[in-house]
Amino acid sequence: DGINNIMKNVKLISSMAREIDSSFYIVIYPWPETLEYGEKHFSWQEFAEELCQLSDCSKLINAFPEFNKIKEKFLHWKKEIYILQDVHLNAKGNRLLAEIIYKSALKY
Repeated sequence: DGINNIMKNVKLISSMAREIDSSFYIVIYPWPETLEYGEKHFSWQEFAEELCQLSDCSKLINAFPEFNKIKEKFLHWKKEIYILQDVHLNAKGNRLLAEIIYKSALKY
C-alpha cells in the first residue's frame, strides 16, 4: 500500500502545482542502507523515474550518483554525509543535497 499511497499523493501534489502554474520537482537521495546494499530488490531510482512520468513532474533530481561518489571516495562514508546510525543527513550531507538541487533546478 505504501507505494500506491506515494503514487496517489505525488499525482495529487503535481496536480496542485499545475493549478497554480508552478514547477514540480521530485528529488531523491539514498539512505545509508541503500548505498550499502544496493537496489537489488527495489530500485528507488527506477521508481522515481516512473513517478516523474506518471505525475508529469518538471524534473527528477537524482542525487544517487553524487552520494555514490562520496561512498567510493571515503572509507567512513556514512560519517561524511549522514548522522551516525540514522537515515538523516548531517550538515555536510545537507549541503551536498542543496548544491545538487541548486545546480539542477535553480541555476540557469
